[in-house]
Amino acid sequence: MERDVPLGRIAGIRIGFSWSVLVVAALYTWLLATNRFPIDAPGHTSAAYWAAGVVASLLFFASLLAHEMGHSLVARHEGIEVEGITLWLLGGFARLESEPATPGAQLRIAIAGPVTNFTLAAVFVGVHQLLGGGPLLTPSDGNASLAAVICAWLAFINALLAVFNVIPAAPLDGGHVLSAGLWAATGDRAKAAGWSARAGMALGGLLVGLGLLQLGSSNAGNALWFVLVGWWILDAARRELASATVEQAFTDVTLGDIMQPDPPIVPDWITIDDLGRSLPPTTRHRAFPVQSRDGRITGLLTAEQLVHTDAWHRAHTPVAQLAFPIDRVTWAAASDVALPALRRLAGTGLQTLLVVWPDGRVAGTVGQPELDAAYRRRRGSAIGAGRSA
Repeated sequence: MERDVPLGRIAGIRIGFSWSVLVVAALYTWLLATNRFPIDAPGHTSAAYWAAGVVASLLFFASLLAHEMGHSLVARHEGIEVEGITLWLLGGFARLESEPATPGAQLRIAIAGPVTNFTLAAVFVGVHQLLGGGPLLTPSDGNASLAAVICAWLAFINALLAVFNVIPAAPLDGGHVLSAGLWAATGDRAKAAGWSARAGMALGGLLVGLGLLQLGSSNAGNALWFVLVGWWILDAARRELASATVEQAFTDVTLGDIMQPDPPIVPDWITIDDLGRSLPPTTRHRAFPVQSRDGRITGLLTAEQLVHTDAWHRAHTPVAQLAFPIDRVTWAAASDVALPALRRLAGTGLQTLLVVWPDGRVAGTVGQPELDAAYRRRRGSAIGAGRSA
């Protein structure tokens, strides 16, 4: 997804939005100002309806933000840091820096979003009643104020968001509730996530199919939304299934099993050219711990940094200036289980883990290439075992 536009921070959590939000906001504003609001609250000026449409659209996205804040604040309470929240075309998502440690934590994080929307729906119903809007479930008599009809629409949309999100299929919140229950029952998080993802793929396929069937009807607009939402669910569920498959393959794998061992330790005062001349041309290492004169590891230099350094800086820049400083490097023990440790890399900007022995000496490095190679080996072993059986 494209880089999001920053909006600021709430409770220390970075908030941003995708440019697609502007398209959806304009669409909702137009539909409400030219169709819904003139019917439910006749007699106002066109400017008033457009102003009401803008207010309603903004409060709609505020409701989406509240949903994601619900997830984020509960995640933080469970000890999981939140990298940020992004609003986009079909809603929003919170980027958590690690996975829940227990089924109970996953359940609490998942239900926080729908609970927030149900609460907002109740609040908007209450305000609607205070404004004299009348019963929500009966057709409007045309006497409701614009403020009341805005609250009625927001109550409906929040209730709809809550109900839709509790469908037990990933990536929806209900899918994560289902995954938490299956995890608690089986003790296998990866298998539970896989079943939830398959439910999501089934739901996404169903929505796409329903949308395609209606494309030629008078409900073509709704049909397009069915196809769009269904395709998004199908794609996200596929990615969750792939992630669960990888996790299942690495259940008992430690960093020591997959690391690139004994990386060359680089003095922090030499230049990039000096480093290039000192490395064997056949080296498989893609990350190099940087060491100061007093023996401390002060940073980590990656092959990507070397490749993107121009000739002048190669000749004149000491590696200490180019390397990631040690406070941005994620450390882990060689005995740590691989996937939970690698999840700690999320949001750090450095996708390589420094692995150490119990006495603090550098043992190796692990990044995506090592993870991919280990996965291919394990898949090959599993296929070979299946054939021999």
